[in-house]
Amino acid sequence: MNIYEKINAVRMALLKSEIVKDKIGTNNDYKYIDLPQIEGIITEECDKVRLLTLVSFPNGYATITAIDLDNPVPLPDSLGSPQDVSAVTLAVPCDSSMVDIKGSQAIQKVGGMMTYMRRYLYMTMFAISEHDSVEGIGKLAQETANAKDGMKKGKSDSTEDQRRAEIIGKFQKTMPNYLKQLVTYKSVKSVDDFSTDYLEKVYNKKTKGKKSADSDTTV
Repeated sequence: MNIYEKINAVRMALLKSEIVKDKIGTNNDYKYIDLPQIEGIITEECDKVRLLTLVSFPNGYATITAIDLDNPVPLPDSLGSPQDVSAVTLAVPCDSSMVDIKGSQAIQKVGGMMTYMRRYLYMTMFAISEHDSVEGIGKLAQETANAKDGMKKGKSDSTEDQRRAEIIGKFQKTMPNYLKQLVTYKSVKSVDDFSTDYLEKVYNKKTKGKKSADSDTTV
């Protein structure tokens, strides 16, 4: 097997192994795989196909390199072909300033960053996904959207209630008995069965008619 086939073989083995996420997050709201668990399983599977993985942190980057132990020395580019490749490297930017551990010393931040990045690199190289984490993010996004919608709806409901109260207040002030008559006429249980728009429409129509009548009387 060439190195790509070996990496894929390890990926397939990990896929079939059904890795169990047995570590619980700080707030007990998600599960994850820790570094020793990932490293142990991957090292065992890599040994079966004679792959060696090395993690390093050169110049603000975190890298993982998979080395084919059956072909440890790369051939010159002029002679190379896909099956001649002896190492594959992945690299991602990283810096200890990206880590926020409350009350920690600088060296603790460096250690925390290295531990996290080692775990991240192993999972990336061998295509290990944590569905719970992804679903957790999706759930959080949905909850945030729902909360915003709820706030908007709350504001809308509050405005609508205020508008309704104002219209009913106008009826009670200028036509105190009209709403009772309207309920009886429309054969409904109470004024609550009328929409705010309908009440406003009726009020405007009645007051317009009243103004016209007053105007005619004045003339």
